[in-house]
Amino acid sequence: MLKREHKLLILIFLAVLGFRLYFAFQTENFSSDNAYFNIRHTEYINLNLKPMVYDELSYGGRNIINSHVFHYFLSFFNAFHSVIAFKLLPEILLALMVVAVYFIAESITKNPLASLLSALASGFVPIFVTETLNQASIYSVILPLFFYQFYCMLNLDRNINQFIVLSFILPLIHPIGFLFSIMLLVYILLLEIDYTSPEPLTREAVLFSTLIGLLLNIIIYKKVFLVSGLYSVWQNVPSGLLSAYFKNVNIFDIIVNIGIAILFFGIIGLLIGIYKQRSRTIYLLSAMIMTAFTLLFLRMINFQVGIMLLGLLMAIVASIGFDRLIKYIEMTKFAKAKVLILLAVFLLIFVTTLLPSYLSARDLIGKTISKDEIDALIWLKENTPESSTVLADVDEGNYVTYFARRKNVIDSLFVLAPNRYDDVRLAFETQSLVKALDIIGKYDVDYIYLSERASKSHNGEAMKYINDACFRERYSNELAKVYKVLC
Repeated sequence: MLKREHKLLILIFLAVLGFRLYFAFQTENFSSDNAYFNIRHTEYINLNLKPMVYDELSYGGRNIINSHVFHYFLSFFNAFHSVIAFKLLPEILLALMVVAVYFIAESITKNPLASLLSALASGFVPIFVTETLNQASIYSVILPLFFYQFYCMLNLDRNINQFIVLSFILPLIHPIGFLFSIMLLVYILLLEIDYTSPEPLTREAVLFSTLIGLLLNIIIYKKVFLVSGLYSVWQNVPSGLLSAYFKNVNIFDIIVNIGIAILFFGIIGLLIGIYKQRSRTIYLLSAMIMTAFTLLFLRMINFQVGIMLLGLLMAIVASIGFDRLIKYIEMTKFAKAKVLILLAVFLLIFVTTLLPSYLSARDLIGKTISKDEIDALIWLKENTPESSTVLADVDEGNYVTYFARRKNVIDSLFVLAPNRYDDVRLAFETQSLVKALDIIGKYDVDYIYLSERASKSHNGEAMKYINDACFRERYSNELAKVYKVLC
């Protein structure tokens, strides 16, 4: 027989899943350029039973450094139906995050009610929604496994076998899987600083996880390390784009993206844990938060991904704040108003997380690639030579390779790719026809794909020179145009 709190947890899971599926199925398309990279590689595996290690279309031809474990995983479900693989499965896995957060929080507080509040809040962290919704994202697998390994670490005696298996799996799927090992090293360091000797099993598990993660990353990304050296830590993201990630960082935007309620109770919980509890669990949470913040400060992880991790971690820490609030109410005269106070907390979570998530999700789906844009790309596929090279904005390069099946100049996968970001940005933003033609000639561009979204991303000033006689408009609709290069 299920306990009452587990029934409520199932309801929260279904609410989060329903929320995500409601938006995901409002469009047949996907809400990120990277989704089409994953879909294309998955479909290639379904057709050829082997991964695409050399992409003839990306950057006009380049090696793909990827373990492809995620693509093989999706290909199994894609064999049944693409909707299951790319729409349904990722949303189910991401909704399961609330289950992981609940059991982590319950291990920390031993308070089911506080844990349920944390689980509810975690499912609607606004940036978690905007970075993963309807995107066939690799984080749909990474995040649940990441936090399950966190749960295993809290109960290492009982879950040592699962911890060992995850120490292999996470680094195999994505380099960010190694982030957990870094966090564990910081955890050990914090314990040593506080003169709290780690248990032998903990020390051995951390050492094992770190060595396995390091070894697997060296094996899989050996060529990247040899070619790019230390710069590979930044995944070869162009410096101009890296700066843009962190440009005009607004504290208010960060607060909104994480959620005021999560931050408020998370900070309270962290302070209580550090100054009163001082348990190993608090040190582990502190280590994870400190590592994520430090990597963000050093720009070693994507800004949105870093804030998303911080938001989910703060949702877990918030359980301590919820727990303290519940216990305080029960000890005072406010006990009679406990239900009303908890209802007020629920409404606070609703207003500061679910409502912003709803608005963000609606905006995200509204900005999903449209039929008009796809029609322009399909026109390229059907009316241009297969050897054609198409210039598109950096965030639309995977649209070109997936829908048009033509070579792009640049896309958003930068590992072992030539640095063309500054040239492409100049080609879109310059008002000089001479400079533009130099870049277009440098990369043997045959066609230009110019969408309304690309124009907006360049402040509405994209390719002011495009009406020159050197370019002929070959296709046009309300949201996208295709030009042939004549000069």
